[in-house]
Amino acid sequence: MKKQLIIFTVIALVFLSLAGCQSKDSVGAKVIDIPLTQEEYAFGVDKSQPELLDQVNAFIAQIQSDG
Repeated sequence: MKKQLIIFTVIALVFLSLAGCQSKDSVGAKVIDIPLTQEEYAFGVDKSQPELLDQVNAFIAQIQSDG
């Protein structure tokens, strides 16, 4: 009996969670122009892997151009 109650509760919670995600009020994403962190990041690449270095540099160039 307890297992059936737990299963029913889990199914109901999943259903209600998914139904809540389909709200008509949320039109889309909103971009905010507030810096969320002041952290700086670095990438380290082994000198014996020039292909990986090229991929990392291409990725950095892409994210800098995208903003």
